[in-house]
Amino acid sequence: MKKAADKFVRIFAAVLAVLSVSILLFTLVSTLFLNRTDKEWFGYKAFIVLSDSMSATDFSAGDLVFVRHVDPSTLQPGDIIAFTSRNDSNYGDTVTHKIRALTTTADGAPGFTTYGTTTDTDDEAVVPYSDVIGRYAGHLPKVGLFFNFLKTTPGYLLCIFLPFALLILSQAVQTVRLFRAYRREQAGAGDSDAFALPEPQSGAEIAARLAAGEDVTLQADTAFTDADGHCIDCVIAPGKAAALHLNGHRLKGTIQLADGAALTVHGKGMIQATARSHSRAGCPIYARGQGCRVDLYGGRYLGGAGSCAVCAAAGQVILHGGLYAVKGDSADHLLYSVGDGAITVEGGRFVGFDPAACLAPGRTTAAQETDKGILYVVKER
Repeated sequence: MKKAADKFVRIFAAVLAVLSVSILLFTLVSTLFLNRTDKEWFGYKAFIVLSDSMSATDFSAGDLVFVRHVDPSTLQPGDIIAFTSRNDSNYGDTVTHKIRALTTTADGAPGFTTYGTTTDTDDEAVVPYSDVIGRYAGHLPKVGLFFNFLKTTPGYLLCIFLPFALLILSQAVQTVRLFRAYRREQAGAGDSDAFALPEPQSGAEIAARLAAGEDVTLQADTAFTDADGHCIDCVIAPGKAAALHLNGHRLKGTIQLADGAALTVHGKGMIQATARSHSRAGCPIYARGQGCRVDLYGGRYLGGAGSCAVCAAAGQVILHGGLYAVKGDSADHLLYSVGDGAITVEGGRFVGFDPAACLAPGRTTAAQETDKGILYVVKER
């Protein structure tokens, strides 16, 4: 129910905003362009019809007519024109009537005899060329009534003031609700549970969660060991996809992947292999299962002496970033692939090892001298 009410409030506020802006634009247009002989809008002038003198054939009082500039010498009987009236009854007003005949003024200047089709009576004064505003181009029925209403006090209050007032009120209500929610959150932040630290993670727990394909964030330095301190295997089960966020901590052990498993590693921190044994490869990442995949986006990976930092025996390993090294002086097998295994390097830094043979297209390496030896940095060509 609350969600429905919130949705209604948002829709109502949006409708009010569109309505308010639209009416504001209408008001600006009516003020700047309507009934103005000196202003055009996209080449047209607009006038509100004040009488029914042409209602028998063309338009009525309250309609909005559009006229376009024309060379008076091209006008012919039957054309409808807007002109500045010289009749005694409406001198100076803009009138839109039909031409009955071509004629001349008392001074001999060319002009027109005009009339309203409703009464079929000629206007008193001849319309000289200089008083012609333009030729009739079309009209919008009764739109002029709306513009006239906007200019009245009730029209302003109903169409402009009220929508904007409701819009401001709805936003004020929403602001108050958000502030109250913020205060409740602040009050709740004082509860002891809000700042309760997560339970410490054991290496066995992390290994089990990764094996089950869960997302794991390290909360402290740890190692893949059991309660007695013995090394345990961490093997991501077949078909499972796990994610490890190093979160600035160090993990000792080897993460292995079974058939079809997947692993992504993010963040700063380190995965350091334990000593080599018959069941462990001595490298932090071991992609041994068919069709498995590893994506390494960050972190440091330290392999054992004489071993490697990444091993792909059957799966695919993609290095997007990170630092890779092994203990000891020999880094010949820092990145090691065998059989169907493949390692692709898109980024990263490598201590004492040039990954040129594994580079992705468009990548190259740059060598740098450091106190720990040559560091190869992968970059775009």
